[in-house]
Amino acid sequence: PTAVLVLNGVHTDEQFALQQPISLHTLGQTPIHIVQFSLGVGGIAVRRIVHAIIPVSSSADSPPESLIVTLSPGDERPRLPGGKIEGAETPAQALARELKEEMDLETHEFDLLACVIPKGHSIFEHSPSTGRLTHYVLFPFVVKLHESGVAKTHRHLTGRISDAPCQLWCETFETWRSTGLGFDTAYPEAVLAQTTPELLADGRHSWPAE
Repeated sequence: PTAVLVLNGVHTDEQFALQQPISLHTLGQTPIHIVQFSLGVGGIAVRRIVHAIIPVSSSADSPPESLIVTLSPGDERPRLPGGKIEGAETPAQALARELKEEMDLETHEFDLLACVIPKGHSIFEHSPSTGRLTHYVLFPFVVKLHESGVAKTHRHLTGRISDAPCQLWCETFETWRSTGLGFDTAYPEAVLAQTTPELLADGRHSWPAE
């Protein structure tokens, strides 16, 4: 042949992109030209996510040191309790549903004290499930558990709920700040910068004595 043309298709978040051809050949041999083109769906997906910040203290008199995280079946990484806002749900409605699904908490077993970032925190990251660049809008709430909610969550944490829908455990605020727990560390930095110690103290709880 006079030349060989190789088309290298690449999935992307752009609608269409075409790079300059790359020629690979040595003198006297058949030229090989590689053209990389990209076809996507023409837009970046937007996912609205709600999260619960449930502060935990080592005692009733100490400041919060930790917060509850979850790992649901199919998740690739631990994260704060919560999930995707569905349809016409408000962030508060979505969080109440997610707390029921993940932690079996009824609405009378907790209070949503405040949405720390009412307009949501925007972050662009690649989805762990699809690999596609995704625009996440995150709505973090400080959540206070009532006595029955504390007892139920403690049973969940200690493995005494056999049919629990997900795993629960506690991570320190410093771990959240340094790892992001599934998101860029700019997320916890933004949340903690707008969360007062008084608000976290209002939401804190310690575990019942064994």
